[in-house]
Amino acid sequence: MITKLKIKAFIRPAIPADIFEKNGEGKFIEEKQYFISNKAGVIRGPYRLNEPEVLIFDTYLEFETLLEEKRLFIVDKKQFLESKLIVLELKEAEPDDVVQNKMLKINTTYFGRDGKSAVGPFLIKEDSFGELRLLIENKNMFVLDGIKDLKEIENLTTAEAV
Repeated sequence: MITKLKIKAFIRPAIPADIFEKNGEGKFIEEKQYFISNKAGVIRGPYRLNEPEVLIFDTYLEFETLLEEKRLFIVDKKQFLESKLIVLELKEAEPDDVVQNKMLKINTTYFGRDGKSAVGPFLIKEDSFGELRLLIENKNMFVLDGIKDLKEIENLTTAEAV
């Protein structure tokens, strides 16, 4: 049975360097996970920059507009002035969550387990396969659990387990 968690975490408006390579001037950062706020303020995600959902944003211009309107968000360890405290739903990671076609899903957001707490977020890097394999085998790795509307928490404190 796969363990699921709900945690409090911060999201913040993305900046170009979060979405585009070369400090915000290059192509999309593949596999990057992000959230979008609609015009009514409902934040939904995570989406990936190479999944079919991205096809509705088929130009850089549309992403740049979302960035300018501060409607594109990423999960961040730190709290900034524009951060929102939200509830994130996580699930225990399985190999398919981090590997596709025998390649790591680089830039996938994940959290580790530290006792009864979740720590992170971290991003999968090219050289982290051995470490990730151990985290998964020991049931100490959690990933974002599917596309959902996020619940914002009104008072900002610190990221902690829900």
